[in-house]
Amino acid sequence: MRRLMLELKQTMDMYSTACKEALTAKQKATELHRWKLEEGQRLEQVRLAQEAALALAENEKLKCMAAMEAAEAAQRIAVMEAQKRRNAEMKAFKEAEEKKKAIEAKTYDFMFRKYTIEEIEAATNNFSREKPTLRAKARFCEWD
Repeated sequence: MRRLMLELKQTMDMYSTACKEALTAKQKATELHRWKLEEGQRLEQVRLAQEAALALAENEKLKCMAAMEAAEAAQRIAVMEAQKRRNAEMKAFKEAEEKKKAIEAKTYDFMFRKYTIEEIEAATNNFSREKPTLRAKARFCEWD
């Protein structure tokens, strides 16, 4: 009977140890399941964050392209405006030169009278060596 009691006690101890190990294994399985769920949630959050980051990057890329196009357009406009300004400056310079020449020509006109070749021929009697007539002299000297 002692031997049976000892075997029963050993069996009970082994059963108790097996129960404890089963309980520990169940707890570990529960923890692993919980950890798996948490990791799944984290993975989903990371996936969503990645999608959001990609969408944001795409939006920023589009904004960048739009800004570059706007900058290129502004640069083309600036070049065109600069060309217009240069043309306007050249036109103003030419007009100033023409005005200057016109003022000089007017000054010159006031100082000297211009005669046509017909007037000179008439006044010199067709460049004859004879002295011109008084009438031709008067005509040559009169101012219009």
